[in-house]
Amino acid sequence: MERNQVAINLESNRLVAVAAGVQAGRITVRAWLSVPRPATLDLNDTAAAGRWVASELKRAKLWSAARRGRVIFAVSRGEVVMKRIAFPPGTDSDELPGMVRLQLVRQLTVSPENAAIDFVPIDDGESGAAVLAAALQGDRLEWRRAVCRAAGLRLGRVALQSAGAAALLAEVAQGRTGGTLGVALGAESTEFVIVEGGQLVFARATDLVRPASAEETDGFAQKVAVEAKRTWMSYRAAPDAPVIEAVTVLGSDALSRLVAQRCAETLDLPSEAVDFPRYVEIAADMPEAERSAVAPLIGLLAEPAIGRATLDFASPRRVPDFAGQRRRLVLLGALAAIVVGGSAFTAARLDLQRRAAELADLQREWGVQSEQHAEFVRMQARLEHIKRFRDNEVDWLAHLNMLSAQMPDPRDALLDSVTAKSDVEVVYAPTRDQTAYAPAAWAVRHDGSMSIAGSMKRREIADALRARLVADQRYSVQTRGSDLPDRFDWTLTTRLRTPDDAPGPRAAEITTPPPTVRNDPAPTAAPDPEPPAQQPQPASPAAQAAQPPAAAPASAPRGDQPRGQRPRPPRAGGGGG
Repeated sequence: MERNQVAINLESNRLVAVAAGVQAGRITVRAWLSVPRPATLDLNDTAAAGRWVASELKRAKLWSAARRGRVIFAVSRGEVVMKRIAFPPGTDSDELPGMVRLQLVRQLTVSPENAAIDFVPIDDGESGAAVLAAALQGDRLEWRRAVCRAAGLRLGRVALQSAGAAALLAEVAQGRTGGTLGVALGAESTEFVIVEGGQLVFARATDLVRPASAEETDGFAQKVAVEAKRTWMSYRAAPDAPVIEAVTVLGSDALSRLVAQRCAETLDLPSEAVDFPRYVEIAADMPEAERSAVAPLIGLLAEPAIGRATLDFASPRRVPDFAGQRRRLVLLGALAAIVVGGSAFTAARLDLQRRAAELADLQREWGVQSEQHAEFVRMQARLEHIKRFRDNEVDWLAHLNMLSAQMPDPRDALLDSVTAKSDVEVVYAPTRDQTAYAPAAWAVRHDGSMSIAGSMKRREIADALRARLVADQRYSVQTRGSDLPDRFDWTLTTRLRTPDDAPGPRAAEITTPPPTVRNDPAPTAAPDPEPPAQQPQPASPAAQAAQPPAAAPASAPRGDQPRGQRPRPPRAGGGGG
């Protein structure tokens, strides 16, 4: 994928910029710019310089490419301290940044604390490692950053301009066994580089400016040749410096060919003028002066594309921070623990919320079911009350059958009228330990009264019948009105449903009012009551007839009953029979 990148260089009197597309080792120049600095512009004013750079880039249609990517800001050779440093064999590459800085700070004339120091390896043979180290003063680096901020650009790399010229000459230099002296005729300076094996190993720069008229070309070419010889001599002074085999001038115009001719005469070395490498596509109508001005910048854009190590003062190589790596590992471990713990906490909280929602739903359902269960228990209690009331009516036919068996011979006594009425009371009387509804806690009380009246032949027959009824504990007998010789009128009261039933509890024993039905768990069955003692049965009518009639106690007034047998008045509301 092609990436558009922009490289700029702001020297004392001129702004040079170029935009190119970089893709798979190929550079395509899209636009370029070379304008003089306004006389009124103070470059020390970074805000004003940034605004001017932004306006010129917009005018040259370089602004969009500069805004999308990161800008490469070139540095002239005069602002950089360079030194070739050799290290003994076996030097650890991780220790090189610290060792290079220690060697280079001795060459600096300013405080090394703020200096940006970087290096590129140029040799790693049996004799040891060699690097090309470079240092840029901190204030010059900060000035470029401030200009980019004011222009609204993102600074990607601060690179040495001479390295760009060396990158364009690397292809030619790799065909030689020795070194190549390269010359780049810039807009505001002339760069001299020595390339060995395609890598920059030495660089110089002069203030020689490309001439504007043809009359100055010969003198300019001679001056360049002299500076080239000085560069060659400076390089040869270094120990173990390889032999310079040829001189190459970057450019194919007449001035470049003239400079190559003068260098050949001065240095007595083969010299040639070469155009851009084959991987660089550039417009054919670009003026020669501008081609020479933007050539080093194009080389800076091409360095990563052709696999060359680069100098970057914005992000120099540093000593590995092992303590920092340990800190990062600890922080990563802590972050992992936080993520895992936070995930577990979040999952637990979500599960808690889900369970809370389920609990709330169950509580609402419990409330609904409790209301329904309470209503069911109430309906069951009402039904049980009605059923017990219906099933416990007094069986007057059985009582009449018993009375018929007690009556004397019809020739001696006759019944004129029989009237019966009953009062049935169904009561729910739980014990203290019964907190739920218990069907066994229901109790039934029967209050029945039967009035009989009739005639008789003799008074002793009525007294005998009355004695038999009084002796029967199932009934209480009460005389109504005055005793007559030939008539009887009695009221019989009973608490039994049928004569065959055992006597039930007294009315006073079931006076506990019925409690309110509660919404409690399943009712607890009450223990079955013990059966009452069997009551003695009255004698048969035949046996009673054989016995003499028993006289009523003299002390008992008429209508009185034995102690404990006084009948209770019937309750109102009972059913008649």
